[in-house]
Amino acid sequence: MKLFYSVLLSVSLLLWFERSYAYQTNKNADSVEVVMLNKQALANLRTDTAQAFTLANKAAGAAGRSEYFVGLGESYRILGILYSLKPDHKYAFEYFSKALKLFGKRGYNIGVAKVKNDLGTLYKANDPKEALTYFSEALPIAQKAGDSVLIATINVSIADVNFHQKRFAAAYQIYKASLGIFSRAGEEQEEISCAIKAGACGTILGKYQEAQSLLTDADTKARELNNAALLAEASLALADLYTAQEKFDLANKYLGEAGRINGGSKLRTDLLYTAYKLEFKKGNFKKAAEILNNLHLEDIEETKTKTLEQINLVQKKGEQDAELDAAKALLSQNKYSFNLFAGAAVLALLAISLVMLLILNVKRKAETNKKLSELNAEVSRQKDNLNRINHHLEEIIDERTKDLQIKNKKLSEYSSYLSHQIRGPIATLKGLMNLEKEGLVDKKECINMMNKCVSEIDDKIIDMSDMLHDPDRAGF
Repeated sequence: MKLFYSVLLSVSLLLWFERSYAYQTNKNADSVEVVMLNKQALANLRTDTAQAFTLANKAAGAAGRSEYFVGLGESYRILGILYSLKPDHKYAFEYFSKALKLFGKRGYNIGVAKVKNDLGTLYKANDPKEALTYFSEALPIAQKAGDSVLIATINVSIADVNFHQKRFAAAYQIYKASLGIFSRAGEEQEEISCAIKAGACGTILGKYQEAQSLLTDADTKARELNNAALLAEASLALADLYTAQEKFDLANKYLGEAGRINGGSKLRTDLLYTAYKLEFKKGNFKKAAEILNNLHLEDIEETKTKTLEQINLVQKKGEQDAELDAAKALLSQNKYSFNLFAGAAVLALLAISLVMLLILNVKRKAETNKKLSELNAEVSRQKDNLNRINHHLEEIIDERTKDLQIKNKKLSEYSSYLSHQIRGPIATLKGLMNLEKEGLVDKKECINMMNKCVSEIDDKIIDMSDMLHDPDRAGF
């Protein structure tokens, strides 16, 4: 009999080991698949978002089945990035929060740093202060892990905030330092993007030679990668550079190349703004005013959208915090219920336990109803606040529209004034030229009179320039 039980135990252990080994083998195979799918999704992030969504969702499914939670967290992070690019900040924040929770539980600090950088990027356009908070939390984690590419990525995000806050010198130094890291690591897309940002910054700072070197190199590499988005950015930056240098033919060439690329609303806005600067620099003030008017109308819609997105972000963050608190409360309650059930092993106390549970349920319902009432009141208050914000936005839109109409009228008056003031001296010049051809006037006297006319035209142009740069000056 003992021999029988020994054999039975040995067979059971053997089967258990076999199943464990098979499970572990399948789990490892699934993990490799998840890593591969996530990498493919990242590669398609900006070139084919639909394919990236498919790959990330497939990776998330495989990671969930194999309980590969780090891979699942990376899939959620990629989905968060994709939703932020749409943009759909509600779902982006939701997936970033899921990824952060999974990475934090398993102590995967690199993942935590990446998500915090992504969250900072999500807030960058609407709330730079909040964005810098996330970046400052992510940077020491990446530095401790020694991940140079991640450190450079976070530094570029910080430089972006500096750029938008017009701290161009600081942003330029960070971009150039990060560019070297991306180049050495072979991160081509990040290298090109960083070079474009550094070149744009260099243009603003007047470092034209350095900016041209950075941007032409970025343009060449973007063409080699056949990356339309990066090529459009490089072309616009080059158009801006050549506009600043008054090389208008080259500026028109690169502006046209950027315009031929089918991009989103951000590319259109950047195209309009670059075209406006080009026409203004060339002195085509009427055309510049028309472009500025279109740009202004799009800017109003963008401002309103960004404001609403900021409100949604704040509301979503509050909802996530509330859900986390509710989950903690539910976990605490479940532990209490389990302990209560375990303590009720004696049949004699079962009835008392059931009565107590019923009483607790009634109280919980009463508390739930009270909380629901408070939440309804809070929702009403938030709705009133949103209505007030929308009303304020409409007032801002009306004010900016009136301001633009006044500026357009002023520009038209400037144009008429310049035409009127210059027409007289030019007519005199033509008359003198005809008289000189007919030999009806002394050559020296003709030259003196022509110099006088040219000086008069020059004075009128200088006067016109002063009035353009000083709109409050009473010139006419």
